[in-house]
Amino acid sequence: MRRPEANPLAREPNAGFFTLNPRRKSWNLLQRPDLQLRLPAYLLALTLAFVGLLSAHTWDVYGRLFARAVAESNQPAWFERTLSAQTGDFALVWGAITLAYVLSVVILCVAYVHRMVGPLVPLRRHLEAMKNGDFSVRTHLRSRDAFQELAEELNELTAALADAEKRERAQG
Repeated sequence: MRRPEANPLAREPNAGFFTLNPRRKSWNLLQRPDLQLRLPAYLLALTLAFVGLLSAHTWDVYGRLFARAVAESNQPAWFERTLSAQTGDFALVWGAITLAYVLSVVILCVAYVHRMVGPLVPLRRHLEAMKNGDFSVRTHLRSRDAFQELAEELNELTAALADAEKRERAQG
């Protein structure tokens, strides 16, 4: 029987949300990039649509207000400069808030999807080892992982198959 290899993605059973194994490669951070990046892409597209609509409405309303204020002012040049400065400050703050929001959405979505997809890697490795006849491998996931119960049942199945294989070798 082949000796099991150390699982580079194994974590402490009660490790925190962002705890990584020191042997883990940085390229493993995105387990399934197609899945992990699709959710933030959808959320950002929806957000950008709303931001675009809100920006267009804001531009229209304040544009008409500024045009009327400049036209009715007794100092139009000063008033126009002041409104332009205020508009520039508003656009800068709006852009900074939008950038912070976009980064937050991407980071939170990638972390959440990683948390959901990450346990599939050790489960697949476990199944591959079982297909190769190695019934000594076990999968240990964090206590809050979505697939922890499945990992425990897979470990029980592997132990039962290992016992059955031992009994069969003892009889035959």
